[in-house]
Amino acid sequence: MSPNQLVTKEDINNLEIRLISMMENITTNSPIDLEQETYLRSKEIRKLLSISDNTLRAMREKGEIPYSFIGSIYYYPKIKILETLEINTIN
Repeated sequence: MSPNQLVTKEDINNLEIRLISMMENITTNSPIDLEQETYLRSKEIRKLLSISDNTLRAMREKGEIPYSFIGSIYYYPKIKILETLEINTIN
């Protein structure tokens, strides 16, 4: 298309259809599992597990739960916490 050609309504509609198709492919073929990318902070973990701050600290020190420490904030991978709960389930 040359700079002097007019863009028609049909051209815009075709572009929209192509863009939507491309976005759908990105979201359906994405190798990233969004749940795995979710991290919880200490307050959320304490609420989820119904534990105190001291208990959470002890669990970190014993290596019972995985975490990352960035700046002054602890981050806990949600999927790993849920896996830990399932592994430690007693029937």
